[in-house]
Amino acid sequence: QTFSMSPLSWLSLADWRKTVMEIGIGLNIAPFIGLGTIRTSIMGHEGEGGERFQPTSQQMEEMSQLVHQGMRDGAFGLTVGLSYQVQRNASTAEIIALTQLVTKYGGVFMAHDRGGRTAMTEFIEICQQTPIPGCLAHATLAADPVALAQFKVARKNGVEIYFDLYPWIH
Repeated sequence: QTFSMSPLSWLSLADWRKTVMEIGIGLNIAPFIGLGTIRTSIMGHEGEGGERFQPTSQQMEEMSQLVHQGMRDGAFGLTVGLSYQVQRNASTAEIIALTQLVTKYGGVFMAHDRGGRTAMTEFIEICQQTPIPGCLAHATLAADPVALAQFKVARKNGVEIYFDLYPWIH
């Protein structure tokens, strides 16, 4: 049987889960709320408003409601891709505000960082300030001794952070 869910027939995680269950799945699925999806649905794509850095208070409230809905529908947490369009425009404070909502449901934070020398600092700050268990995606810590040292210090100080990694250092 070919797996196809087109055309789009859901508007929430609960609707999506129902669709997937009706089709039948053989894998475990751990859905996350994507910051890109949340931000785009409220602020638009880049070139249509999504390039703005600071959401209005109304937009922040709407994004918060979507995070609450996703968590009530069974999401495992919030995921961000901070080097990608729309998400790259989100401030650290905005991400902290949304991850604080996720903690109320026992969720976790998955992050693909912005890159650069401050990426680990931002990731640790989000997880520490929220506080939320966090996983840094595609870490190349073997190639960055400064980031690895920051990671170790944060863990030693009780920040619950983890990472997954590429099997190479470049």
